[in-house]
Amino acid sequence: MDVSKLKHVDIEVNLSSGGVASVAVYNIEAMIMSLLTDQRLMKPENIAHGYDIFTGKSVGEIHDLGEIHTGDAWEPVRQRFCGDDPHNMPIGLVLFADKSHLDLHGTLSTLPIIFTLSCFNQTSRNSAIFWRPMAFIPNLNAGSLTSRNSNDKKKDPAIGVQDEHDCLRAALSSLRSLHQRGGIYTTVMGRDVCCKP
Repeated sequence: MDVSKLKHVDIEVNLSSGGVASVAVYNIEAMIMSLLTDQRLMKPENIAHGYDIFTGKSVGEIHDLGEIHTGDAWEPVRQRFCGDDPHNMPIGLVLFADKSHLDLHGTLSTLPIIFTLSCFNQTSRNSAIFWRPMAFIPNLNAGSLTSRNSNDKKKDPAIGVQDEHDCLRAALSSLRSLHQRGGIYTTVMGRDVCCKP
């Protein structure tokens, strides 16, 4: 695998204050492939029980309702994005984001957005090696990103939310692009498939 594809690119987002935020965005296709091609991870014991990795359908009787594919929302989504085409492999993403503070005052903070695949069982999803970065959003309330005009009253919360959503749009741009291209055509565990996130 070409590891240079795992490097992030910085996407500049114009903020309402006139500042610019630099959002570190990773190539989602390369990150998904780094999971699907890792033989340490893609083992039967790491896959959710009763889950057909290639079709996304449940196999056998369902006794464990704690897995993603056993939930009520899974089948309608799988049907919408993959249908019954035997070459389409659903790749459900589990995203997590939580602001990380690197100092006592919160100035040095970032919002990492990480993901794993829904085909992994709960035990696997609890392990850090099954997760990959999607993006890092900087602290939008710090330093040069905020307005320097001392006459400014308290910033309108709706504007701050819009700034964060603009950064999220940049963070998810790689995923949106992958969806528009129709997925990832590759070989997974010896089978030619089109992975549909």
